[in-house]
Amino acid sequence: MHRYSPERVHLALVLLAVCLLLAACAGSTPVADAGQPISDPDAAQALDAGAGTDASGGPDAAPPDGSSAPDASPSPPDAGSSPDAGLDLKCTPTFTLQLEDTGPKGQVFADAVPDPEAFAQETGRTVCKILYRSPEEVRDANHLTLIIRDDPQYPGWKAGDVGDITVMISSDHLAKVKAQGQDVAREIRGILLHEMTHMYQHDDKAPGEGTYGRLGNVIEGVADAVRIRAGYPPTGARPSKSGAWDDAGYAKPAFFLLWVDGRHAGFLHDLNLSMVAGDGVAWTPDAFLSITGVGVDALWSQYAGAACCSGTSQLCCN
Repeated sequence: MHRYSPERVHLALVLLAVCLLLAACAGSTPVADAGQPISDPDAAQALDAGAGTDASGGPDAAPPDGSSAPDASPSPPDAGSSPDAGLDLKCTPTFTLQLEDTGPKGQVFADAVPDPEAFAQETGRTVCKILYRSPEEVRDANHLTLIIRDDPQYPGWKAGDVGDITVMISSDHLAKVKAQGQDVAREIRGILLHEMTHMYQHDDKAPGEGTYGRLGNVIEGVADAVRIRAGYPPTGARPSKSGAWDDAGYAKPAFFLLWVDGRHAGFLHDLNLSMVAGDGVAWTPDAFLSITGVGVDALWSQYAGAACCSGTSQLCCN
């Protein structure tokens, strides 16, 4: 029987403890350094599950290496980074084309606009960017039916209300535009800008409202104002300063409204919102005073003397 000194027994126990400690370390999960990949799949999954959250579960905490946190839930298309994304979505209607004229005149339209749906939807977005600032302001209008018809009487018109809107463009008119050597696609864009403004603009038409006698002229003036502001004025349109500001529709009030908008930023937007239907208020020209602080008659007098918007000059009314 061997005898061991107390010193040797103590040394043996120390060596045994060290061996046991090393064995335990060899079987444990490695700890990754900051910024280094984790080799254990379960640990990696656990880290991913917690990405983008702070200790309280909030979504905005940054990772420990100081980089920005990954976006765990990408923004939907209608809430993109562009401030106009929501407005664009609101003003991109579904579309149906009814090409009633399949003859040579109808072909004029087809040649000028190879993709009518994209063309019309782009026009809708343009209208809304002029009239509105946010999608919540926009009048509901979801579907556009575009009819191309051989109509010798009207170049274009809009029918229907909230929801399903119909716009007609005359192929007879387009054939004449082509025969005159003008840009047919440009003319179609201008007509659509006017008619699709009627699709989206507010018009004060509700029970007990819409009582102003010349409201129709004002509505037509807004539609032409949008067309002019977008860069597609009606052929031959010129400012007119005789008579009253609203004794006619279309270009006459349009140039006046744009002149006011140039002096009072946001006027056209605010004028449109003053015509919201169903608000219980019948629209009157007092809206000019409410928006600008100046009555419409005083504004009309000032406009009459504005040399920058007269004759062929449209420098301050476009």
